[in-house]
Formats: sequence, C-alpha cells, structure tokens
Amino acid sequence: MSVNSQNSTQQLYNIQVKKREHPFISIGARIIANVEALNMVESAGNLSRHRTVPFIVAEKDSYKLKWVPALSGETLAHAFQSHLADFGDKVCYFCKRKEFLKHSALDFYKKLLDSKLQFEEWEKNLINEYENKSELEIEKEIIKNCIVEDIGGFLVASAAPEHSTSKNKASTESAAKGKNEEKSDKERGKMVRRTSIVQFSYMIPTLDGIDSGASTTDVQMQVRMANNAQNFATSLGYSNPIQAPYNKEIASSTYSFMVNLDLDGIGYSSYTNENIIEEEERNRRIDLIFKALKLLLDGNFGAGKSRYNPFILTELVLLSVSKGPALFTVSPPSLRMDDFILETVERAKSYMKEIQALSIHLYLWINEAAEIKSRVERLIEGLINKKNTDGETNIGLKEYSPKIDDKRELKITIISSRSVGELIQAIQNELKSQKQEQK
Repeated sequence: MSVNSQNSTQQLYNIQVKKREHPFISIGARIIANVEALNMVESAGNLSRHRTVPFIVAEKDSYKLKWVPALSGETLAHAFQSHLADFGDKVCYFCKRKEFLKHSALDFYKKLLDSKLQFEEWEKNLINEYENKSELEIEKEIIKNCIVEDIGGFLVASAAPEHSTSKNKASTESAAKGKNEEKSDKERGKMVRRTSIVQFSYMIPTLDGIDSGASTTDVQMQVRMANNAQNFATSLGYSNPIQAPYNKEIASSTYSFMVNLDLDGIGYSSYTNENIIEEEERNRRIDLIFKALKLLLDGNFGAGKSRYNPFILTELVLLSVSKGPALFTVSPPSLRMDDFILETVERAKSYMKEIQALSIHLYLWINEAAEIKSRVERLIEGLINKKNTDGETNIGLKEYSPKIDDKRELKITIISSRSVGELIQAIQNELKSQKQEQK
C-alpha cells in the first residue's frame, strides 16, 4: 500500500463520536392541483404522457391495483435545490445554472478547464488536484463551497486518469497471475458519496381523493393554425407541415407528499462526523432551507408551466420537529385525512413513551381558504376533548398537549392561516429558542 493510500485510509476511519445537536424535521403535505402537466415522462407520436404509478388500494377484504397520476421525488428535489441555488451565495458553477451534475465526473470537469467556463478558484483547484486528494478532502472542499451539494448530497464517480490506463492493464494482468498488486489512488479513480440530508417522496393522490374519484388524467388536443405559412410551404413544395396538432395528457388530483430534513447533517463529514463549517454558516444554511421549503410548499415545483401553469391549493401541512436519538416521521399524508392526523399523533405519543430522551412537537397548518378547514377543526376539537387515561389537558384550539409522563408532554400547535409562511416562521422561532436554551 502506498503512503498516500495509507494516510487516506487512516483519515477515512478516524470517526468522531457525535451527539445529535439539531432536530429532525418531517413534513406531510396535502394539496389540490388542477389541470397540471408538471411531470411528463414520454412521447408517443404527438402525445406527451403524464407520469403514472401503480397504487394499492384496500377495499373491504381485498386489495386493488390502480394506476394514478404522480410526480417523482426527483421533480420535487430539483425544485428544492433550484430554490437553494437562487438564495445561496456559496454555489458551484453548474448548480447555479440548475444543472445538478454535482462534480459527478471530475475527469470530465478537467476537460472543461480549457473552455471559457467561469469556474471559481476553489473549483479550479479541486478539478486540478482531485487525483492527489483523499475522498475526505474532496468532500470537505465541496461541502464548504456549495450549499446545494452539502444539503442535497452528491456522488463523485471519476474514472481513472487516462495516463494510468496502461498501468491498470498491467495491474489486472498481474492480479490474474496471483500477485495481488494493489492500485494506488491515482490508478483507481475517485469514488466519493455524500447522502442527501433531505428526503422526498413521490407526490401521489390521497386515498380519500381516489375514493371520491378526485384523481384523473385526460388528453387535451392543441391545434395551432398557420394558414398563410402553410400555403407558402405548399406553393414552394415544402412537404413537412408547418403547424401540426399535438396532444398532452394532463392531470387533476388531490395530491400528497412527504419531505424529511435531517438538520444535524449540515456541514458535517459523512466519513468522519468532523465539523467542516462554522456554526454561524450552519444557521445561515438552515435559514436557506426554510426559504426553499416555503416555496416548495406553496406549489413552486414541476415543469410544463408555459401553457399548463396549474391551479394549486395547499390544503394542509402536518410537520414534526423531533429532538433526540430517534428520527420520528409523520404518517403518510396519502392516508385518509382523519387517519393521517390521528395516526401521526398516536405514533408520536408512542415514540415518546418508549424513548425517554425524545421530544416531539407537532405543527398542524390548515389553509383558511380550504374547504376542509371546518372538518379538520372538528377533528382536533374532538381530539382535545376526548377523555382518556393519559391525563390529557385541554389548552384550547391553538395548543394541545397530551401528557406522556409526569415531566413530559407531546406538544401540538395548530395554525390556521392563508399563508404557509406562518408555519415556516413558527418552526424557525422554535429552532432559535432551542439554540438560546442551549447557550
């Protein structure tokens, strides 16, 4: 083993013990999207198809498979990272342009150095020197200088340098003969993986929407007329049609999706748990995450908006802030409305009872413009007024805090407004108050 390879290995396995300092956030959202073409997947002739997915629905004593419209998690992730790139000042060349290559092939980047692309100095140095850097060093450079890749993750899978091709061939032949010659860092290329701290589900219809038939697709024909231009083309013997009808499959549905955010991973090495950025910079990145999240929850995602800008109403968002050794996620928002809320509450109670060091705060945001507002409020009022052996206390509609034990309670905050921004502000206020308590 070479000296460089040995040092690299020592660095990679010098793992620091790290306690969780920042909360884990889980979000379940339900929206209504009418006349949308946000995620198209293929063309068949003059027809562009909307993405669909298989969906299992329980019906009495059996299950049925339905094909329903959907948006991919990649669509949501692209929108979220695009918002981060818009807000952030520490963003690499391609992320600024919403092309999330994320240094996946540094050997390709090296070929671009002679072009007129305006790479910043840190990025030029990384591209020039990556062959001599360990995986940990490459990850550090990217985390420090690109917030999109710190938060959204990346995978570097660079091929071995061209000049080492003959060495690799010789090494392969030697290994075949039983000599077990180990390749150096330069000979084997680079593989650096950083898992995203944010997780996105697919956006799929809700069960109650499917039950009531509130999820469908339809094909719309578009016809554009250009009579004069077509007459000129015919007279000139131009055989191709100047304007042709086309068809686009659109969808309208009650959709749901989930987002999980592990704030504790921001700015830390995924190899050693080493802290790479200052706390002030971490707090700034957390603020950027919530700005991007607000836009996402407001319906800023997807494509096909130039002629199919959809009518989107965010109805309800259930968000959990958990702090401690377990990562609590809300229940699937695709469940029927009451089941989604009640199951999340009961699961949160169960988690806190079983794990003493865990605290959970649930936020339920209801859009005042949504028809479901009165229904959800009746559900919450019934939940608050329910008498059981847990010793729950009625603190009014704004705060509901069932007791877990003599010292702890599950806090539930209900926010009813016309802007999801009030929910985001409430979360940010809680995080700030937690930091002040820690000090």
